[in-house]
Amino acid sequence: MLCGIGLGILIMMGWCLTQMNRPLSQLPTQQQLDVLGSKNYFTFAQLVEAALRTMTRLFIGMLWSLAFSLVFGVMAARYKTARYFILPLVNLLESVPLRGFLTFTTAWFMGWFPNNVLGVEAVAIFGVFTAQAWNIMLVLYQSLRVTPKELLTVADQFGCNSW
Repeated sequence: MLCGIGLGILIMMGWCLTQMNRPLSQLPTQQQLDVLGSKNYFTFAQLVEAALRTMTRLFIGMLWSLAFSLVFGVMAARYKTARYFILPLVNLLESVPLRGFLTFTTAWFMGWFPNNVLGVEAVAIFGVFTAQAWNIMLVLYQSLRVTPKELLTVADQFGCNSW
């Protein structure tokens, strides 16, 4: 039962990914929205599609955040030279508010995908990424650095690998 629901959600998310790559001209104009009004514009199916597209954006942003954090967090924890470059850069990027990133990345992503909804979707995914990536990376780095020696010794005695 649960596997079927999960598979159904994955299939719908895949369909939402295909819907993200369409021309901007297919979106309704402001005049069309004003005439219809918000109550008459959205059907139940469109609300479900919007919710699934939002969930897809969040899922993709979270995956990118985790991938970034694993790569750069482990590099910073294990290699001293990488630590000197990664930590100051991440601390700088963490101090910039999300709006600071989105102001210039909106134009950049819209330039990558001109006249396409995918540019706007990429901006939303990047917003999710920047909201999480720095914190996840710093938490992973800190937890790798402050692991007690006794815990590492016990893990070696039980035959645990480095992960």
